[in-house]
Amino acid sequence: MKFPITRETLQAFDQTTENAEKKEDHIQKLISNDVQKICNEVEKGMNLYSREKRFIWNGLNPEFRSRNKSGPAYMHVNIDEYLPRLIEKLNETFIGCDIISDPLKTYIIISWL
Repeated sequence: MKFPITRETLQAFDQTTENAEKKEDHIQKLISNDVQKICNEVEKGMNLYSREKRFIWNGLNPEFRSRNKSGPAYMHVNIDEYLPRLIEKLNETFIGCDIISDPLKTYIIISWL
């Protein structure tokens, strides 16, 4: 729930919708955190990456779960729903670069070759 809240919103409360909104907020936070990690790693190692013209991020895991393991079941995030959205955000951050994931979904390559 987002506060302040109106009487009408309280009267129209639906737990399924609330859960979906919480999950969406959680996914957005995960994406934001991963994009920030990737940007930090690229910036730190740019001396090496500039020669190779690519960056490989090994932060993915095929058994990806929401990093909030103690949270409710509806907060579970599947790699198949997460990865395309992460790549989309990376495309906005690394403009004009090729961004791909391996078939096992364990890493992402950002190439500017």
